[in-house]
Order: sequence, then structure tokens, then C-alpha cells
Amino acid sequence: PVRQRQVFVLQEYQGLGQAEIAGIMEVPLGTVKSLMHRAVRRLQTELADYRPGLEKVKCAAEMLSV
Repeated sequence: PVRQRQVFVLQEYQGLGQAEIAGIMEVPLGTVKSLMHRAVRRLQTELADYRPGLEKVKCAAEMLSV
């Protein structure tokens, strides 16, 4: 989803903090955290077939390397 993608890109590719992202998107900080969590979980699910046998990691985007 678009908002999950926005949060992920702003944090992981643009290097912005979650508070900065909340300001840019004009949403509460909790919303940014929730969107990031959902984005990471969705990526883990979508990419699971490419790395079978690995267990899911805690919600840390830097651990999503494929």
C-alpha cells in the first residue's frame, strides 16, 4: 500500500527519523510506527519464498536483506 511504501522509503532510503516522517506525512508518530511495522511484515511475507527456511525477524528493516 502507498502509505506503507512512503514510510519505508522515507526511513530506509532517505534516512529520515520517524518523527520527521510523521511531520512530513502529517500523521501521529504512532501511525508511522504502525505503518513501518506493517510494511516490514508485508515484505517478509512477500520475500519468504526467496529465502526458505529462515525464520521471521523482529520488525527491523535493516534485517530484510535479500
